[in-house]
Amino acid sequence: SDYYGASEDFTKAYANNRFLTDALYYRAIAAIEMNQYQQALKDLILAIDIDDRQGEYFHARAYLHTVFGDTLGAISDYEKSIQLNAANPGVHLNLGLLYLYRKDYLKASDHANKALIIDPSNSEAHLLKANIAHFQQQYPEAIKEYLSVLEQDSTMAKAAFYLGICYQETKKYDSALVYFNKTIQLNPDNSVCYYHRALLYAETEQYPLAMADLDKVIS
Repeated sequence: SDYYGASEDFTKAYANNRFLTDALYYRAIAAIEMNQYQQALKDLILAIDIDDRQGEYFHARAYLHTVFGDTLGAISDYEKSIQLNAANPGVHLNLGLLYLYRKDYLKASDHANKALIIDPSNSEAHLLKANIAHFQQQYPEAIKEYLSVLEQDSTMAKAAFYLGICYQETKKYDSALVYFNKTIQLNPDNSVCYYHRALLYAETEQYPLAMADLDKVIS
């Protein structure tokens, strides 16, 4: 995790060979770890200008596009990365998430399914399918998918939290509380979960408990 030292060595390697694009790529990765996003983007643009046949270069640049809020640029780079390496489930998942937030549920589902074809046990892909159903308020399907994710990985706090939200939105407060409690057990610092549990307590007129959770959010 000595990213500064790594960056210095990649710089020396690139100085010795201006066509060593992997040095630029890994220097960009080190820069990302140090939150030096502009420098990382410059290195990835240069690496791609020299060699546009490496899917991981486009994958990394797509991530930076999301950091800078350029959704269209991210989609374009993820699509290019898939063209170069269709067997990377992570790219399909990232692209599926972008389409989900753009409410293009068909494309989001398509990429979730493609990720599962590559890796049938990928819990993040199953989580994406659950989120797609949830976003469309298809609660029975979403709940089924979230439960399936937790059967596969009982420690996935995100799945427990979203399942709690599903139950809360369908006014199944006892079940919602079970999964909010599970989320907090797995991730005690999850302030968003404390907030939603406070809303649940308020909806069920358990006001002291709601206030206690809101105090935790504020603190």
